[in-house]
Amino acid sequence: MTSCTTALFSVPPGAPVRRAGFRPRVLLEADDASTVRDYVAAGLGIAILPADGSADPRIATVPIDDEGAVRQMGLTWYSGASLSATARDFAEHTRQLNRRYPGWADLV
Repeated sequence: MTSCTTALFSVPPGAPVRRAGFRPRVLLEADDASTVRDYVAAGLGIAILPADGSADPRIATVPIDDEGAVRQMGLTWYSGASLSATARDFAEHTRQLNRRYPGWADLV
């Protein structure tokens, strides 16, 4: 395995890799996981990506088993939009899950 000294996106303080002593030199940031995966496959650096099952034979994958390895996501929509019944049901289901499992998501 070749060593890599660059990272493709920033790593927040307190992240598992920082606690492990990894200090990346950030040269590039990207929001799209497939774009980041392609950068890694091209040998431009390393990245932490969601385990989404889209294996790419060009890259090596190492699972991260750490309670601090979380990704913030949100359920959002345009406030002036008229949501479909399915979208309203999905939002309500998400709210119910948040009530049932406090702390699993921060909903506003």
